[in-house]
Amino acid sequence: MHQPTPLPFAVRSRILSACLALMISIIGAVWSPAIKAVAAEPDLKPGAILLFLGDSNTFSGDYVAMLQTCLKIRHPDNTWQFINHGLPSEGVTGLTERDHPFPRPNVHERLERALQKIKPDVVFACYGMNDGIYWPPGKDRQRAYEQGMEQLIHVVQQSGAKLILMTPPPFTGQELPSALPAGAADYGYKTPYRDYDQVLQGYSTWLQNRARPDLPVVDLHQSLTRAWREARQKKATVNLAGDGIHFDSAGHWLVAENVLETLRIVPLTTRVEYDASRREVAQPDNAPRATMPADLDIQHTGPALRILYTAHPPFPQETTWSKELVPVARAARWNAQIIKITGLEPGKYNLCWNEQILSMVTHEELAAGINLDTYLDTPRQQTARELLKICRQSSELQKLAWLSEVGHQRPGIAAGLSLSEMREKCQSLTVEMNKLCQPGKIDLLIQPAKN
Repeated sequence: MHQPTPLPFAVRSRILSACLALMISIIGAVWSPAIKAVAAEPDLKPGAILLFLGDSNTFSGDYVAMLQTCLKIRHPDNTWQFINHGLPSEGVTGLTERDHPFPRPNVHERLERALQKIKPDVVFACYGMNDGIYWPPGKDRQRAYEQGMEQLIHVVQQSGAKLILMTPPPFTGQELPSALPAGAADYGYKTPYRDYDQVLQGYSTWLQNRARPDLPVVDLHQSLTRAWREARQKKATVNLAGDGIHFDSAGHWLVAENVLETLRIVPLTTRVEYDASRREVAQPDNAPRATMPADLDIQHTGPALRILYTAHPPFPQETTWSKELVPVARAARWNAQIIKITGLEPGKYNLCWNEQILSMVTHEELAAGINLDTYLDTPRQQTARELLKICRQSSELQKLAWLSEVGHQRPGIAAGLSLSEMREKCQSLTVEMNKLCQPGKIDLLIQPAKN
């Protein structure tokens, strides 16, 4: 898809949007050309509510919990509320295929109640997968989607909330045995049109063209399609979603990361650069957004080095993620910890954390620099995954409580706690989150490996 030429900085500064300027002013982000339009600066108070609307991919909750985790790590003192209000099977058109077990819920049945009860400051909305009813492109269904999204835009903006639209993720089930070619008698979620992604591409193009200064659009469709195609070049069997529709945890990270990147929540690096032969610490060598630990302590014991300092947790990585879809080095760049040691005797060295061997590395690798967060079994990553686990628990409690409070027409959804019970439980989880976000000790030992 053609990308617009980025506006000059002076022009961009004058048109900062409500939602993005809100994020930008608080997290120190900058403009991204991936967002086609931004709105006027809002008033984001402590405890501002970010509401996420969408279908089953949003309901499953992982990308919402991941965003909350990452922003909690980067800004431990923030009190933003992330409320997942997704609903499986939902769309904006009210259309349902013939073989679906019940009428698909329409977000407009509950949207006004949700806005009145939750009173969000920012609303993210991602619809489209369930709106083409898994048929080939059709003018009537395209028109229904456009009308449904226009209604959503109007209702959300009339409520006073700032709206960020997200294009639907791609359909990746072209190779499923159940996928049907053009000309079939009927289609549905069990037997989708083989090239159903053409429909989602049409929705995405319309949304991108609909963007304006007060209506930013995040293009998930393009970003996830690119990541999937690049992964398939490395391993032909990789899929973004096993059924072509519902992506796994790696796919959710791609959504979360795409939103982080689009909002330009930038990767930060802590660098330790040390000349072992001269016993000198060097400042980072012109690396962008890189800092040296203020409490760095380097100790020599014969040929071994011990490096001690404190750092905030990294953004979490799951060991189960497809390395083709989410390369470790890519995910590890967000809060990277780079150790660069020169002046060592040639040879191999054990890289140890709390006396436990992480890896064997060469002096050349140490001289080039090693990112500690590419090792997924360190206490840092364990802390980040524990934080993500707690954010998931909090998100699930809030989701079910608010769905029960607002009401909906989708059968099979478990009842949630009362709002008071939910808030009490979430408050205790927040205490745990705050503890896990505190800087942790890095105790790294580099010693010659025994032959």
